[in-house]
Amino acid sequence: MIDLPGLRCFIAVAEERHFRRAAIRLNLSQPPVSARIHTLERDLGLRLLDRGPGAPVSLTAAGTVLLPLARESVAVAERLQAAAARLRRGETGELSVAAAAGIAGRVLAEAVRRFRSSYPDVAVSLVEMDAGDQLIELASGRLDVAVIHHVRPLTEAVAVTLATAELGIVCPDDDPLTAREAINPSDLASRATILAVSALAPDCEQALLEQCRALGFRPTGSYGASGPESFLEALGAIAGRSVVAIAPRTPSLTAASLAWRPLHERPLSVRTSALLDPSHDPAAARNFVAALVADTRA
Repeated sequence: MIDLPGLRCFIAVAEERHFRRAAIRLNLSQPPVSARIHTLERDLGLRLLDRGPGAPVSLTAAGTVLLPLARESVAVAERLQAAAARLRRGETGELSVAAAAGIAGRVLAEAVRRFRSSYPDVAVSLVEMDAGDQLIELASGRLDVAVIHHVRPLTEAVAVTLATAELGIVCPDDDPLTAREAINPSDLASRATILAVSALAPDCEQALLEQCRALGFRPTGSYGASGPESFLEALGAIAGRSVVAIAPRTPSLTAASLAWRPLHERPLSVRTSALLDPSHDPAAARNFVAALVADTRA
């Protein structure tokens, strides 16, 4: 293998026609420059420079032929090193991102715009994907960033929390429950309660149901609602029953004639997190997550 520093020393001496001036140019002392060139000549089996006493250094016939190739080799190596450095910094390449249904499109759009303004040479693909599939694709390396809702800590990946939503009770705004500042689990004993939390990661729905049971009430079903309008559809589908939902508070509840009240005891919550697989973890993925964090906390 040709020694790249040796090639640089050879080029400098050939252009300066002087070992000391070449050493100054390379920010080295003269002995290492001479040693590098001796090693290069030994590896090539050719003498590259004539070093006559008291005379300027000159190129041999072999040195004259190889100097352009040495310059080309160093230039290619420098381009390779620069490209590798950009990849390590996440400035080039491809990035695959997936988000579960119900993740705020505005947040993702702003993050993509912020990321692309800083890293225009990274090609970003963004797809909607079930949370369980995201975890599988992330572990396989086919996905760089997963954005999901979850309840339990996720040990399979590095999770960066983007938001935490408290879950409370949603009901029609004329329901007697709205007279309370907070809802006691005992208030739900005679109610049909459904989960209206969209796109949870695997096992998280079960974890949420277990937390509800620990508080003393048992949801009768789940409904992956993405907003109050969807919840109203669920209410309409269960005609004649007194139904409430466990759901996060959203700005559009009032417009849909719905009210939200917190639970009196230990609050339930759902986290939205961006996940990276620690065994892959490309720099571009870390940069994208930083853009997501910046947007969610702006």
